[in-house]
Amino acid sequence: MADGHEVTGLGRRTADAARRLPALRWIAGDLRAMTGEGSWTEPLRDIEAVVNCAGVLQDGPKDEVASVQADAMRALFRACENSGVRRLIHFSAPPSGSGTLFETTKQEADKALAASTLDWLILRPALVLSPQAYGGSALLRGLAALPFCRPSIAGARPLQIVSIFDVAETVSRALRNPAHARRIYDLAHPEKIALDDLVVLLREWLGLAPVPALRLPGWFVACVAALADGAGRFGWRSPARTTALRELSHGIDAHPEGWIEDWVAEPAALQDILAAHPATVQERRFALGYFLKPLGLVALGLFWIASGILGLGAARSEAAQALVAGGFSAGVASAAVIGGSLVDIALGGAVLFARTARLALIGMLGVSLIYLIAATILLPGLWLDAFGALLKVIPAMIAALAMLALLPDR
Repeated sequence: MADGHEVTGLGRRTADAARRLPALRWIAGDLRAMTGEGSWTEPLRDIEAVVNCAGVLQDGPKDEVASVQADAMRALFRACENSGVRRLIHFSAPPSGSGTLFETTKQEADKALAASTLDWLILRPALVLSPQAYGGSALLRGLAALPFCRPSIAGARPLQIVSIFDVAETVSRALRNPAHARRIYDLAHPEKIALDDLVVLLREWLGLAPVPALRLPGWFVACVAALADGAGRFGWRSPARTTALRELSHGIDAHPEGWIEDWVAEPAALQDILAAHPATVQERRFALGYFLKPLGLVALGLFWIASGILGLGAARSEAAQALVAGGFSAGVASAAVIGGSLVDIALGGAVLFARTARLALIGMLGVSLIYLIAATILLPGLWLDAFGALLKVIPAMIAALAMLALLPDR
């Protein structure tokens, strides 16, 4: 936009983006379904150049690696050729040797684009660092901010990093100057850094005191990846899934000499990136709260499910008797306890799924408020209960509010 381009964005969910960047034109489209050439006819109308930033690490309920990174890309390349769009900048990844579906489909798309007649450019950035945190860079901030120890993955190979601003500058210059078309560039600072050292520097950047390292054996990392893969089936895109950890453990061995010669003569080093964007209270709060989100959602889910199970079992009679003492008939009291318990179980289960988590959290707040109002009217003595039967509802509501605040990933 700063270069004077009219920019169109395409993505699955464009409402938030349209509110933040209303000057852009936005098209809603799911690449999983755009695997035919005809799917691209309308999106490419009046377009002169395409910049493809799409990528999927691992299959899940909302993601299909092969469809997004290979099938949809081949359809896009053919559609560009047939519609007269000559220039296409394609983001790929440096080969890691991991053998993951993420890597192999990226390579498939690279080969298909290289065989096309387009004026293409393939950019393969290393680990991208940005003031905005998402995915792997967010995970690294979370690891750096852990309070008692610094996890260290055994056998992890060195990485290379690149600044998001150098990446953006490369695209800007490439759109202005097509002289280096039909070439592949690795985007990275030449210096390699160990994963442990990167986490240490991020902790220093956050202004947190040093903590001892805790060496994580391979079996423990595999267990974490398995749990993250399980969360992926519930719709959560954890950066600790098998593919991400395998890519991290294989490291990044980029060869940026051509990129430095042709596009960015002095790429920003890690220390330069961190110094240019000093960590503020926002960064510290994000990093310190990174692991609170999954822990909080699981804790709330299990709490509500357990509460519902108890209401259907051991505590059912006691709860029904309390409602009878408040003026309900025995039949109505029993139905209310069963209904309330089923609602609790449903909300506890729904908060564990990414698609329904927000609605479930709002439902928890609403149901909790109803419980408080109804109990205050019918059984006010519960406020003085020795075990804090009603008092405990208030921190549970605050926990739901906190999870609502932490829920967005982007």
